Amino acid sequence: MNPLSVRRHPRASYSESCYVPPAPPALRAPQSLPLSSRVAQICDVESLLDRLPDFANKNLRNFIADVFDQALVSAYATQINGAWAFGCSQPAGHSLLDWSLQAAEQAWRHPALRAWEREVAATAALIAPCGLAGFLRDRPDRNPVSSLSRDARKEIAARRLVILEAALRCLRSRDADIGRTLGAVLDVTNDEELDRQQVARITAAIGCMAVL
Repeated sequence: MNPLSVRRHPRASYSESCYVPPAPPALRAPQSLPLSSRVAQICDVESLLDRLPDFANKNLRNFIADVFDQALVSAYATQINGAWAFGCSQPAGHSLLDWSLQAAEQAWRHPALRAWEREVAATAALIAPCGLAGFLRDRPDRNPVSSLSRDARKEIAARRLVILEAALRCLRSRDADIGRTLGAVLDVTNDEELDRQQVARITAAIGCMAVL
């Protein structure tokens, strides 16, 4: 199994892509626009970044840009059903991008978190399904409502670790505390010196995304 197989898809040419140039700031769709309408406009890394909240910590935005490439954005477009995720449900016909952006927006508004913790939580909610995205993209014939086996979850975790490793290393070099905390929330690093209650609080804010 190659954890990075999701990244093998060749970049589509401009004419073949579904890229929609982001509108000027004054014309951007308001956040009250239905989520599915906003997601329909996200077809590459630039348009994904254009739809993110205004992070006070720009290192987190840079981290997201480091994680996503065109192949991963395309993989997030995979239609899913959340029945296999503990305690989660998502209407049929929604993509993994729908689901993760919705979770990120909820984390961004979580009342129990400090402002910087909300930014970490929103980032984690968006990034957490990266291993699942590749797993599902490489199995187009898989029944989307079937449960994930233990082996499948191990494969998804391995994919996520490989995808995030370099980007997390860069984030830690820019902002050590944020990088270490985000790595712990995503369950890809284990730092005994972290505030475990804080990590648990942020993890709880992203809900079922934490198990992906």
